[in-house]
Amino acid sequence: MTTSPAITVSNLGKAYRLGSQHTRPKTAVEAFLQTLSAPIRNFKQLYNLTHFESEQDILWALKDVSFEIDQGEVVGIIGRNGAGKSTLLKILSRITNPTKGSAVIHGKLSSLLEVGTGFHPELTGRENIFLNGTILGMTKEEIISKFDAIVDFADITQFLDTPVKRYSSGMYVRLAFSVAAHLEPDILLVDEVLAVGDLHFQKKCLGKMNEVSQKKGRTVVFVSHNMGSIAELCTKVIYMDKGKVLHYGPTNEMIALYLKDVVGADTAEFSTHSHNKKAFLNTVSILDHTHQPSKELDLRFLFSLQITYTILNPQANLEIAFRIYQSNGNPVFTSQRSELNPDILKKTQQGTFQATITLPANFLMPGDYLVSAYIHESFGAILDEQKHCLSFTIHDTGHGITRYKDYTNMGCILMPLIWKEVTI
Repeated sequence: MTTSPAITVSNLGKAYRLGSQHTRPKTAVEAFLQTLSAPIRNFKQLYNLTHFESEQDILWALKDVSFEIDQGEVVGIIGRNGAGKSTLLKILSRITNPTKGSAVIHGKLSSLLEVGTGFHPELTGRENIFLNGTILGMTKEEIISKFDAIVDFADITQFLDTPVKRYSSGMYVRLAFSVAAHLEPDILLVDEVLAVGDLHFQKKCLGKMNEVSQKKGRTVVFVSHNMGSIAELCTKVIYMDKGKVLHYGPTNEMIALYLKDVVGADTAEFSTHSHNKKAFLNTVSILDHTHQPSKELDLRFLFSLQITYTILNPQANLEIAFRIYQSNGNPVFTSQRSELNPDILKKTQQGTFQATITLPANFLMPGDYLVSAYIHESFGAILDEQKHCLSFTIHDTGHGITRYKDYTNMGCILMPLIWKEVTI
């Protein structure tokens, strides 16, 4: 039995004119002359857009994008920032028009691309449910019949008659997602906005999207940087980079390709830092049992995670931490400051420091893992973070007897390992 396509994208392209900078008029005469010449400039810019190949001020957010999504499929879109993911969803949602090519939608579409889109800040949550539902194409009778379910899912009963301008960003996104999901569209487009919600709500959203796709046979297109959510929800993944579709295929294969491309080195260096930060990360490295940088590790031996960071403003209580994830995005280990060396928390002077923790042998199951690094105030604000900055692989070489314990199904382990630190 063949399924008909829900979305057909053919040779899609979206170009933006970066624009040349014009000096602001200094006199009324200059302003008048610029006004007179505006039609000529606009015609020239339009001409350049249609002859873009030789123009340096044209940015192609999407170029030659083609794919097809069948009805009932749940497809994820992944890629680095600037890959064109959100631009693609805006074209599919008819928010913006393509420069060339076509995107054909078969069925009723609902999208959730930005927090609170379609909400009026002065209206209450109750009023905005009716307003937003109407904008999304629901009749008044449909909204009334689903009103209680929308409010219950969004968990805003207490604030139903409060103007949404007083809502937190989490309440905004809960209500917006609830209205969009209960519209029961043929196609649901969801951007990274779910990251605004807490973990409990994110799980509710994933469950709702699963319900929409599996039980009701509707199509879901989901953009996210959370590989765990992508792996849990999606059957196929579109991997984009620099406005193009690099790969389109099974979820696990696409995630593996993405992680290999993004975090393939054994040392990550971060060169751009904001001058107003109190502290920032410089490098993160994975060291094998011989203390050499490596991303291929033997489970029979211990290995270390090493971080260098710079303190610009002295801190009384400073935390640095690592988190290790499985390749599907599930966290399995979080480092914790050891009470055996509390002085490492205190930074009374500026400088660059190198801190290392060592993980025991036979600790992680064979497989692929990701590393994130953080520096933050104790029980306070994050000063700098680098998510999924490195990957490594634990190998079972089969040499000798190994007695590892499967920690990977126990959730995220918090272990007070001893940090060793030097000033560099």
